[in-house]
Amino acid sequence: MAQIEARKNRNKPRNTMWQLMKQLREDMGLPQSEVAKKLGIRQEAVAQWERLEGNPPGMARLPALARIYQVDVSVLETARGGATQTSRAVRLPELDFDHGLRPKIHGFPLPCLDAIQPDDFVTQILLAVRNPEVRWRVVSTPCDTRSFFFKMDNDSMEPMIANGSWVAFDPMITPKDQNIVLIYRKDEQKISWQVRVLRIEGDQKILMGATKASWPPRKMDDQDKIVAVAIESHSIFPR
Repeated sequence: MAQIEARKNRNKPRNTMWQLMKQLREDMGLPQSEVAKKLGIRQEAVAQWERLEGNPPGMARLPALARIYQVDVSVLETARGGATQTSRAVRLPELDFDHGLRPKIHGFPLPCLDAIQPDDFVTQILLAVRNPEVRWRVVSTPCDTRSFFFKMDNDSMEPMIANGSWVAFDPMITPKDQNIVLIYRKDEQKISWQVRVLRIEGDQKILMGATKASWPPRKMDDQDKIVAVAIESHSIFPR
């Protein structure tokens, strides 16, 4: 019986909408009970939408939810499409570069993010699309629609990349030897982000600064996670 239950849980689709649904409701300053009242449903249904293990809202609910949360219904339809799948294609056509508030200009506009959640790039890009305060920067390199800019906050990559530069990262590129990568590290409840050169020597992965002795090489361990590979860096950011 335990094995059967484990298989059921393993095959159950993840609710990839839960973070987006919670963020949209909180942005509007609405309690779950108020959303439920507007929709004429029980509060538990709204709570389900905001849990990873819960069920996402049905497609028929999305137009009403879009009106309540004051977003384009396509934002919810995009997220709902992901909630019915256990895996995603590398390219996400629904996160088109002309979608929502993305600048409709030549090239690939990417959001400049201050913090990254390494396991849910889709929700982060959807939230950036609807946030008028998020700045966008265009790259010339074709990249996945989950790509983003992240700002260097130290001199670990100088002179290759200057401190303060905005670096474009693509999370769907497979890291290779000599790639510049973004590392997510969680150490004793402290989270840090590091941009390093990746060296692969046999079974070992080594993270290195560019040239400065103050950033010596170190071996990757279980607390390190490669989030994305750098594709471009921009030293000057427009006002």
